[in-house]
Amino acid sequence: MRIKGLKARYLKPVEVDRTRAAIQRGKRLKQLEREQQRVQAVLDQLAAKAAELGLELPE
Repeated sequence: MRIKGLKARYLKPVEVDRTRAAIQRGKRLKQLEREQQRVQAVLDQLAAKAAELGLELPE
């Protein structure tokens, strides 16, 4: 298994599984962060619309 930016080395089967799991966790974390940014943008838009209409939103 090659890891970007590192010299090639042999990994034990357990290390390969751990590394793959860590990569998957990292990918999922990035997905969640992007989703959080999208939701925050929608909330900001809704808050702006509510303020435009004179509505107060709870914190």
